[in-house]
Amino acid sequence: MRTAIVKMLFLVPILLFIDWIIMVIGGNFSNMCGANDQFFRTTYCYFGIVILIITFLLFVFLLLRAFLDSHQNIQPKQ
Repeated sequence: MRTAIVKMLFLVPILLFIDWIIMVIGGNFSNMCGANDQFFRTTYCYFGIVILIITFLLFVFLLLRAFLDSHQNIQPKQ
C-alpha cells in the first residue's frame, strides 16, 4: 500500500502538469484563431473544469484499483 501512495504522490503533479499543458495549448490555439474575451470567460473555463474533473476521476480510479489490489494480496489463500 505504501508504494501505491508514493506512486499517487508522483502521479498527481504529473497529471496536473499535463492538464496545464493541454490548457495552454488550447488557449494559444484559440487565441490564434481569434477567440474573444467571451470565449475565454465561458467555453474555455468549462473546458478546464471538465479536464480537471476527468483528471480527478482518473486519480480516484487509480487509487481504488491500487487499494483493491493491495487488499486482494492480503487475503489468505485457500
